Amino acid sequence: MESNGHGKDGLFMSMNMIKLKKEFILKFIAFFLTAILLLYDAGYNKNIAIAEETVLRIPLDGAKRIEKSLLLAHAATVDPLPIRRKRYSYRRERASSLPNPANNLGPIIILNTMDLSTVIVDNRDGTARLKTDSSELSKQADGMLELFRPTGTVLTYYLFGILKTSWASRFVHGLNYERAETIAKENGNQALLEYIRERKAAFGIGENVVINKAKMLNPYRLYLEIETDKQKCSMVMGYPTKNDKVSFMTQDGRQAELDLHEGYGNMFSPDVEPAKEAGQSVINLGDYIDVISMKGLIQRAHKDGNFVIMDLIPWVSPSGVTEENYHLFNHSVIEESAEERSDEDILTWEQSVILHLSDGRRVRVHFRDAQDQLSPDFNNHGDYWHKYIVHYIKQLIERLDIDGFRIDLAYELHTGEGGNIEDYDFLKHILFEIIENALREKGKRVYFVHEVYEQFHRDIVRKWNEELTGQLRQRGLLGGDDEYSPFKMYFPDIFEGIQSRNTDDLVKALKWVLEGGKDTEISYAANFDEFAPATYIHDEKLRKGYMLLLILMSKTGYNTLIYPRDLIREGDLKPVPGGKRDRSTGKFVTHKFLTGEKLSEKVKYRTEAEWLKTSLAYAAFNRPIAIESISIAEHKIIFNTRENIKIEIDLDTGETVWTLTGMGAVETCL
Repeated sequence: MESNGHGKDGLFMSMNMIKLKKEFILKFIAFFLTAILLLYDAGYNKNIAIAEETVLRIPLDGAKRIEKSLLLAHAATVDPLPIRRKRYSYRRERASSLPNPANNLGPIIILNTMDLSTVIVDNRDGTARLKTDSSELSKQADGMLELFRPTGTVLTYYLFGILKTSWASRFVHGLNYERAETIAKENGNQALLEYIRERKAAFGIGENVVINKAKMLNPYRLYLEIETDKQKCSMVMGYPTKNDKVSFMTQDGRQAELDLHEGYGNMFSPDVEPAKEAGQSVINLGDYIDVISMKGLIQRAHKDGNFVIMDLIPWVSPSGVTEENYHLFNHSVIEESAEERSDEDILTWEQSVILHLSDGRRVRVHFRDAQDQLSPDFNNHGDYWHKYIVHYIKQLIERLDIDGFRIDLAYELHTGEGGNIEDYDFLKHILFEIIENALREKGKRVYFVHEVYEQFHRDIVRKWNEELTGQLRQRGLLGGDDEYSPFKMYFPDIFEGIQSRNTDDLVKALKWVLEGGKDTEISYAANFDEFAPATYIHDEKLRKGYMLLLILMSKTGYNTLIYPRDLIREGDLKPVPGGKRDRSTGKFVTHKFLTGEKLSEKVKYRTEAEWLKTSLAYAAFNRPIAIESISIAEHKIIFNTRENIKIEIDLDTGETVWTLTGMGAVETCL
């Protein structure tokens, strides 16, 4: 029977045609998917290389190395390192409970510019000395930018110690008062004067500072009469300064000794003289700061999408007070009835500097609470100091394109009757003015880190964010859905919970940051003014657990203060002067010098960044993971990531467990 094309044979032919078409479509889809997979595989292999490079820095046994490599490779395939966005426009989809990185400073990396600019010179005679070099600072700072560039985290570099220190602070902190007392007792005041003059040269104090008289009033109280081209004054100083002689191994294996002291001055006593007109004062940068190189460094940080901040220090050194400006500080004129008393007699019992005026009068200019800082009179001369601080900030934004400032002792910047009523409108008006001008004139967001510790002060600062945001929206400087919290503040509770080993308090502090302080509080385990983790957390596992806790919080976008020094050592070559001492031993337990052991280790590396690469804490910071949520269960904090990794940190023991779906638990390398 013949087919007419519509019978059984025709049906088979139609079905074959459909089958061929389906095969063609399926082959095309398979080809298309293969092409996509090949492209993806290239990225996959690249991310595996990144993961393996990270894990190879971790000293593990063979089995753990393979397991950790697989875990990291899996993490890299799911979420490769994020691409940097343009400045101020960084956005990432994340759980609503987590902070917005675009509204935060993230990890604030402290770069001690005074320390990073220092070169150890081997005299090859068994001694060594320190030399300051601006080119060394450029090399070291560039190394830090390169070190943190691949972390995939929006962060902030804090240029600490960028201001030139005053000559008064170099005397106050650099002198060895025990040595001075011995010289005065054995050889008299003229020998003491010669010793002070010799130290003046060693501290880099210029010829314009002339010491006319020196006398020890008691073992820790030195009286000096000083004359410069702008002032004639008398001061009494005495401070438990640090001096040490450190023995270390040079690069070629020889033993050498290095004298360490504090004659480089106090970073919080800057060399500045308030001009008669507030808008004319010059804020001096350290001798080791090359402005062109520093601007280049800041531009490179901005190109990576990061921020750069520095210090706002409203305190003026005694070296900056003159006949033209003494009235701007808290002061008192010496009464006629006391005219018979010498400067030496008056200063035996008082904390101040005595300034001699051209008409023969003398004026006591009072210290803030330190022998190298004066107390500005905000109550009677608030308008001057308002303009002075605004000029200070604007000058550094213009010169260096700085993104923000850490406000030293912000809780002291208030006015009120006799200074007893704390009215912070003085500070608020200054900061509001700066922020609005920066947005209006430059389209630039400026941030301020407040050094405050009490809940009362933090509540004030937190309210300013809401108040200012409303004003900026009304004036068309901020969009209705834009987030901007320019005011951040120290949050000491986590540090205190860790230091006291009170896990309940630590949990409360963490919950507050995670729930209410995600856009304002700055957490820390240490800074240049506190105990280094290695000093107060002797249990290594516990210390590493706490460091990992802060690192993971910083990678999530929370504001955290991180001193890279703490990842590898405790001390500095040029630490912050002073500090806390152990009463039983008299030894300093904060602001410590670098030990001989760590100094021997330091000289092996070309840069600080290369040394930091050996740190396991840095390896964790550089790990390519993206955190989706954070929770607290009893005394454990739990981080869940996009890569199906769960990280649990036991806050009592520091024990850390990484769990990957399908692989089970893997103990962290930290």
